[in-house]
Amino acid sequence: MPSAVILPELGRLLPLLLQSLDLPDPNVKSATIETLLITVTESADAMKEHISSLSARLLNACMNREENPPRIRSAALRCLRTFPGVVRTDLLLPYKRQVIRSLMTVLDDPKRNVRKEVSLILSCNCLS
Repeated sequence: MPSAVILPELGRLLPLLLQSLDLPDPNVKSATIETLLITVTESADAMKEHISSLSARLLNACMNREENPPRIRSAALRCLRTFPGVVRTDLLLPYKRQVIRSLMTVLDDPKRNVRKEVSLILSCNCLS
Protein backbone atom coordinates (compact mmCIF):
# COMPACT_ATOMS: atom_id res chain seq x y z
CA MET A 1 0.00 0.00 0.00
CA PRO A 2 1.50 3.40 -0.92
CA SER A 3 2.44 5.76 1.88
CA ALA A 4 0.25 8.50 0.39
CA VAL A 5 -2.78 6.37 1.26
CA ILE A 6 -1.58 5.28 4.70
CA LEU A 7 -0.23 8.45 6.27
CA PRO A 8 -3.36 10.65 6.21
CA GLU A 9 -5.43 7.93 7.90
CA LEU A 10 -2.72 6.63 10.22
CA GLY A 11 -4.55 7.43 13.44
CA ARG A 12 -7.43 5.17 12.49
CA LEU A 13 -5.38 2.53 10.69
CA LEU A 14 -2.70 1.87 13.28
CA PRO A 15 -4.88 0.04 15.84
CA LEU A 16 -6.24 -2.14 13.04
CA LEU A 17 -2.74 -2.88 11.77
CA LEU A 18 -1.64 -3.88 15.25
CA GLN A 19 -4.63 -6.18 15.64
CA SER A 20 -3.97 -7.79 12.27
CA LEU A 21 -0.56 -8.93 13.51
CA ASP A 22 -2.46 -11.27 15.84
CA LEU A 23 -4.36 -12.95 13.01
CA PRO A 24 -3.23 -16.42 11.91
CA ASP A 25 -3.17 -15.68 8.16
CA PRO A 26 0.48 -15.27 7.02
CA ASN A 27 -0.51 -13.18 3.99
CA VAL A 28 -2.27 -10.66 6.20
CA LYS A 29 0.70 -10.55 8.56
CA SER A 30 3.12 -10.07 5.70
CA ALA A 31 1.12 -7.19 4.24
CA THR A 32 0.73 -5.65 7.69
CA ILE A 33 4.44 -5.80 8.43
CA GLU A 34 5.29 -4.24 5.08
CA THR A 35 2.75 -1.47 5.74
CA LEU A 36 4.21 -0.92 9.21
CA LEU A 37 7.70 -0.79 7.76
CA ILE A 38 6.64 2.02 5.43
CA THR A 39 4.80 3.77 8.23
CA VAL A 40 7.73 3.62 10.65
CA THR A 41 10.16 5.01 8.10
CA GLU A 42 7.81 7.70 6.79
CA SER A 43 6.15 8.82 10.04
CA ALA A 44 7.98 7.58 13.13
CA ASP A 45 6.34 10.20 15.35
CA ALA A 46 2.94 8.70 14.72
CA MET A 47 4.21 5.37 16.05
CA LYS A 48 5.49 6.62 19.41
CA GLU A 49 2.24 5.86 21.26
CA HIS A 50 2.26 2.29 19.99
CA ILE A 51 5.92 1.29 20.41
CA SER A 52 5.14 -1.04 23.31
CA SER A 53 2.42 -3.06 21.59
CA LEU A 54 4.14 -2.92 18.22
CA SER A 55 7.45 -4.23 19.53
CA ALA A 56 5.69 -6.96 21.53
CA ARG A 57 3.68 -8.11 18.51
CA LEU A 58 6.69 -8.05 16.19
CA LEU A 59 8.74 -10.03 18.72
CA ASN A 60 5.92 -12.53 19.01
CA ALA A 61 5.82 -12.84 15.22
CA CYS A 62 9.52 -13.59 14.99
CA MET A 63 9.54 -16.03 17.91
CA ASN A 64 6.48 -18.10 17.00
CA ARG A 65 7.85 -20.67 14.52
CA GLU A 66 4.77 -22.86 14.49
CA GLU A 67 2.41 -20.11 13.39
CA ASN A 68 4.68 -17.92 11.29
CA PRO A 69 6.66 -19.00 8.23
CA PRO A 70 10.27 -17.79 7.83
CA ARG A 71 9.30 -14.86 5.61
CA ILE A 72 7.05 -13.47 8.37
CA ARG A 73 9.68 -13.97 11.06
CA SER A 74 12.31 -12.30 8.89
CA ALA A 75 10.02 -9.38 7.97
CA ALA A 76 9.12 -8.80 11.63
CA LEU A 77 12.81 -8.65 12.49
CA ARG A 78 13.48 -6.30 9.59
CA CYS A 79 10.76 -3.99 10.88
CA LEU A 80 12.23 -4.09 14.39
CA ARG A 81 15.66 -3.31 12.95
CA THR A 82 14.39 -0.01 11.52
CA PHE A 83 13.27 1.33 14.90
CA PRO A 84 16.65 2.60 16.19
CA GLY A 85 17.25 4.62 13.03
CA VAL A 86 13.90 6.42 13.01
CA VAL A 87 12.37 6.32 16.51
CA ARG A 88 13.82 8.46 19.29
CA THR A 89 16.15 6.55 21.62
CA ASP A 90 14.33 7.63 24.78
CA LEU A 91 11.20 5.89 23.48
CA LEU A 92 13.06 2.65 22.75
CA LEU A 93 15.20 2.33 25.89
CA PRO A 94 12.42 0.97 28.13
CA TYR A 95 12.06 -2.03 25.78
CA LYS A 96 15.75 -2.73 25.19
CA ARG A 97 16.05 -5.59 27.68
CA GLN A 98 12.86 -7.27 26.55
CA VAL A 99 13.90 -7.08 22.90
CA ILE A 100 17.39 -8.45 23.52
CA ARG A 101 16.07 -11.27 25.71
CA SER A 102 13.49 -12.21 23.10
CA LEU A 103 16.01 -12.06 20.26
CA MET A 104 18.28 -14.49 22.08
CA THR A 105 15.60 -17.15 21.66
CA VAL A 106 15.44 -16.46 17.92
CA LEU A 107 19.18 -16.95 17.42
CA ASP A 108 18.67 -20.70 17.01
CA ASP A 109 16.04 -20.36 14.29
CA PRO A 110 16.47 -23.08 11.64
CA LYS A 111 16.37 -20.55 8.77
CA ARG A 112 19.52 -18.63 7.92
CA ASN A 113 17.75 -15.44 6.78
CA VAL A 114 15.98 -15.19 10.15
CA ARG A 115 19.24 -15.70 12.06
CA LYS A 116 20.89 -13.10 9.83
CA GLU A 117 18.24 -10.51 10.70
CA VAL A 118 18.75 -11.22 14.40
CA SER A 119 22.51 -10.81 14.10
CA LEU A 120 22.03 -7.51 12.25
CA ILE A 121 19.86 -6.21 15.09
CA LEU A 122 22.22 -7.41 17.80
CA SER A 123 25.26 -5.96 16.06
CA CYS A 124 23.65 -2.51 15.97
CA ASN A 125 25.39 0.10 18.10
CA CYS A 126 22.01 1.12 19.49
CA LEU A 127 21.74 -2.09 21.54
CA SER A 128 25.15 -1.90 23.15
